[in-house]
Amino acid sequence: MKNDEIKNWKKMVHYPKLGEILLQHKKITIEQFDIGMQKHLSGNHPLGEILVSLGFITPDELVQVLQLQDNIDEVLSKSIEELESSVE
Repeated sequence: MKNDEIKNWKKMVHYPKLGEILLQHKKITIEQFDIGMQKHLSGNHPLGEILVSLGFITPDELVQVLQLQDNIDEVLSKSIEELESSVE
Protein backbone atom coordinates (compact mmCIF):
# COMPACT_ATOMS: atom_id res chain seq x y z
CA MET A 1 0.00 0.00 0.00
CA LYS A 2 1.33 3.45 -0.92
CA ASN A 3 1.45 6.55 1.28
CA ASP A 4 -1.23 8.24 -0.84
CA GLU A 5 -3.55 5.27 -0.39
CA ILE A 6 -3.01 5.36 3.37
CA LYS A 7 -3.76 9.10 3.46
CA ASN A 8 -7.00 8.48 1.55
CA TRP A 9 -7.92 5.62 3.88
CA LYS A 10 -7.27 7.82 6.94
CA LYS A 11 -9.69 10.41 5.53
CA MET A 12 -12.39 7.76 5.23
CA VAL A 13 -11.96 6.30 8.72
CA HIS A 14 -14.81 7.37 10.94
CA TYR A 15 -14.42 7.50 14.68
CA PRO A 16 -18.00 7.03 15.97
CA LYS A 17 -19.48 9.62 18.27
CA LEU A 18 -21.35 8.82 21.46
CA GLY A 19 -24.79 9.53 20.00
CA GLU A 20 -24.11 7.32 16.99
CA ILE A 21 -23.13 4.40 19.18
CA LEU A 22 -26.16 4.86 21.44
CA LEU A 23 -28.47 4.94 18.43
CA GLN A 24 -26.83 1.93 16.75
CA HIS A 25 -27.11 -0.11 19.93
CA LYS A 26 -30.72 1.03 20.41
CA LYS A 27 -29.98 2.56 23.82
CA ILE A 28 -31.83 5.76 22.81
CA THR A 29 -34.34 6.78 20.16
CA ILE A 30 -33.90 9.46 17.51
CA GLU A 31 -36.31 11.65 19.48
CA GLN A 32 -34.25 11.23 22.67
CA PHE A 33 -31.09 11.98 20.73
CA ASP A 34 -32.64 15.17 19.33
CA ILE A 35 -33.71 16.32 22.79
CA GLY A 36 -30.27 15.60 24.19
CA MET A 37 -28.49 17.36 21.33
CA GLN A 38 -30.68 20.46 21.67
CA LYS A 39 -29.74 20.70 25.34
CA HIS A 40 -26.10 19.91 24.56
CA LEU A 41 -25.87 22.62 21.90
CA SER A 42 -27.55 25.23 24.09
CA GLY A 43 -25.29 24.62 27.09
CA ASN A 44 -21.89 23.40 28.15
CA HIS A 45 -22.70 19.88 29.33
CA PRO A 46 -21.53 16.69 27.62
CA LEU A 47 -24.20 14.78 25.72
CA GLY A 48 -23.79 11.66 27.87
CA GLU A 49 -24.31 13.63 31.07
CA ILE A 50 -27.46 15.19 29.60
CA LEU A 51 -28.88 11.84 28.48
CA VAL A 52 -28.32 10.42 31.97
CA SER A 53 -29.91 13.45 33.64
CA LEU A 54 -32.97 13.07 31.39
CA GLY A 55 -33.24 9.40 32.35
CA PHE A 56 -32.74 8.19 28.77
CA ILE A 57 -29.75 6.05 29.77
CA THR A 58 -28.29 4.94 33.09
CA PRO A 59 -24.86 5.93 34.35
CA ASP A 60 -23.75 2.32 33.83
CA GLU A 61 -24.91 2.37 30.21
CA LEU A 62 -22.99 5.61 29.65
CA VAL A 63 -19.81 4.06 31.05
CA GLN A 64 -20.25 0.96 28.89
CA VAL A 65 -20.77 3.00 25.72
CA LEU A 66 -17.83 5.29 26.50
CA GLN A 67 -15.63 2.20 26.97
CA LEU A 68 -16.88 0.80 23.67
CA GLN A 69 -16.15 4.11 21.96
CA ASP A 70 -12.64 4.13 23.42
CA ASN A 71 -12.06 0.54 22.24
CA ILE A 72 -13.21 1.40 18.71
CA ASP A 73 -10.93 4.44 18.63
CA GLU A 74 -8.00 2.33 19.83
CA VAL A 75 -8.57 -0.39 17.21
CA LEU A 76 -8.86 2.14 14.40
CA SER A 77 -5.75 4.01 15.54
CA LYS A 78 -3.73 0.80 15.76
CA SER A 79 -4.90 -0.23 12.29
CA ILE A 80 -3.75 3.08 10.86
CA GLU A 81 -0.39 2.80 12.64
CA GLU A 82 0.10 -0.72 11.23
CA LEU A 83 -0.67 0.48 7.72
CA GLU A 84 1.71 3.39 8.05
CA SER A 85 4.51 1.19 9.35
CA SER A 86 4.00 -1.29 6.52
CA VAL A 87 5.01 1.31 3.91
CA GLU A 88 8.07 2.64 5.71
